[in-house]
Amino acid sequence: MKSIGEMLLKNITLKVLNLEMNDLTSNGKDNSGIKSLAEALRHNVVLTSLTLNSCGLGAHCSAMIADAMEDNHTLILLDIEGNPDMNIYDVRRIQDKLAENRKVYYYERQREFKERRLMQEEKNIVKNLTIEQESNVSIVDN
Repeated sequence: MKSIGEMLLKNITLKVLNLEMNDLTSNGKDNSGIKSLAEALRHNVVLTSLTLNSCGLGAHCSAMIADAMEDNHTLILLDIEGNPDMNIYDVRRIQDKLAENRKVYYYERQREFKERRLMQEEKNIVKNLTIEQESNVSIVDN
């Protein structure tokens, strides 16, 4: 598990990671992998979706993840279902941060869509002007 966290620190392409049904804590005996994962979440700027459903995460893990999410601005989906020992207050902190990240993400997508639409409109205007200029040149030539 530590190696996944280390990989995510260097990641510049992976956007979706599904670790569902993997015992990431060795039955609650070893949280070092989650610590590494949480540290990676703190710094990763590419990952948008992470599934940790039924991974044996407990209260200590939920605190590490919630703390790391405070510095994460790209994760918009974090599935932590099936981990009944997670602290409910940490789960709410995670949910709140995900909602904030989603709001920014959708705003950015909307802004990009509008920008692409404007670029297409500009391209069409230039095309029409070029056609108009070419037709005026051929009228003058005749």
